[in-house]
Amino acid sequence: MRILLDDESPHTFGLKISEINTASAIYVNGKLVGGAGLPSSNSDLHENNKIPYSVSFGPKENEVDILIHVSSKFNEGGIIKPLRFGTIEAITYRNNLSIGMQLLFCAVLIIHGVYALILYVIGANPNKGLLYFSLILFSALITVLGADDKLLYRVFEINYVWGAKLTFLSYIGVAAFIPHLIKNLFPIEGYLKILRWYSLYCALYAIFILLAPLEYALHTITILGTVLLLSIIVSVILLKNTNKEIEESIYLLISCLSIGVNIVWVIIHGRLSLEYIHYPFDLIFAILAFAALWFKRFFLVTSKAEQLAEKLKLENTRKDDFLVNTSHELRNPLHGIINIIQSILDDRKTPPSEEHKKRLGIIMKVSKRMSLMLNDLLDVTRL
Repeated sequence: MRILLDDESPHTFGLKISEINTASAIYVNGKLVGGAGLPSSNSDLHENNKIPYSVSFGPKENEVDILIHVSSKFNEGGIIKPLRFGTIEAITYRNNLSIGMQLLFCAVLIIHGVYALILYVIGANPNKGLLYFSLILFSALITVLGADDKLLYRVFEINYVWGAKLTFLSYIGVAAFIPHLIKNLFPIEGYLKILRWYSLYCALYAIFILLAPLEYALHTITILGTVLLLSIIVSVILLKNTNKEIEESIYLLISCLSIGVNIVWVIIHGRLSLEYIHYPFDLIFAILAFAALWFKRFFLVTSKAEQLAEKLKLENTRKDDFLVNTSHELRNPLHGIINIIQSILDDRKTPPSEEHKKRLGIIMKVSKRMSLMLNDLLDVTRL
């Protein structure tokens, strides 16, 4: 491409390369100014690298001649997304804004994923839904870091093959864990066989992605689409068989609408080859809605625990009152029994026989023991 400039044009320009499969080199006025990977007509010398990058150049003349070398070893090659040309300030601002949006979303994912994992670990009765929620967020974190500006591959040295496989596995993880999250959020009795078969399908596909060469894995994009579609279908089936309160349904409705908006944008972006800055707010709303559902349940459980504690205190007071009243009511007839037995034993006119004395002595011992027990009950209630 040849670009003609006027005399008042800026001195420094930039070119943003969003996605070129799978290696590229940029030449401006015959000079190499940047690239990703190593493009070559020899497949043995070709090196894959799809990380987006920007180049800057300052033409000495009013003419810019841009030449791009591209090569690919896989089924789809060439310039996939539009190139962006402009002043270096505009290119830098757009790059920083896009990266900032991605880091904002990653921070939200990490915060909610970590607290969900902590609640699962320290909980006395851990809910597996918290574990699946954190796994979904960490899988989504990998998808975000592996897309757009591919920030993950800027930090870690991951080759193209394993980077592509990691992207596949992260999408499989998000899709596979969503139905399990719904199952643990609400009591569901039926349709569990569907969930097990779907989980097996995802597990087999993940094993295939790990073991198969990347050339074969790239041809299974349709299967990945079925995994995502089946995740939505299975989740809807499970949601239909839950007894949800109206307020909980509102949170789920917000989450589903936000995820649906994101899916629509992804489809439009893929079909029309649009280029736009990373827009994470719809998914952030979905995550916040799920978090609000967790917190609402937590506060509800806390409120019920406080009510039960107050009820327990009241019942404990009633128990003490009952013991005191019962002890007092039992002491009077028991002392009467002890006095009667003692008067019979002390009777000089008609003394009882030796056999009767033994039996009365046993009754006396039992009565005194009962009297001591009643005194202990009264002492305990006083304490």
